[in-house]
Amino acid sequence: MQEKDIMTDFLTVEKTLACNYSTFANECATEGVRTDVMALMNDQHKLQAEVFDLMASKGWYPTEPAEQGKIDKAKQKFSSQSN
Repeated sequence: MQEKDIMTDFLTVEKTLACNYSTFANECATEGVRTDVMALMNDQHKLQAEVFDLMASKGWYPTEPAEQGKIDKAKQKFSSQSN
């Protein structure tokens, strides 16, 4: 496997783990366990961001800037939903 393939697999695992921690946190019956799971989830998100940033820096996960019109439309949509 190439380094890019390994990092892509790693990022996929990190995303899955972050989603699972979120589900676990929502289903915790006690505050202490929920707090611990939330801390683990936060660590997972940080690790996922590091992997993403590394891949982006190598050009393996290119992202395009959002168009201002789409940003404005999303802001309008979500600000009207919160009122």
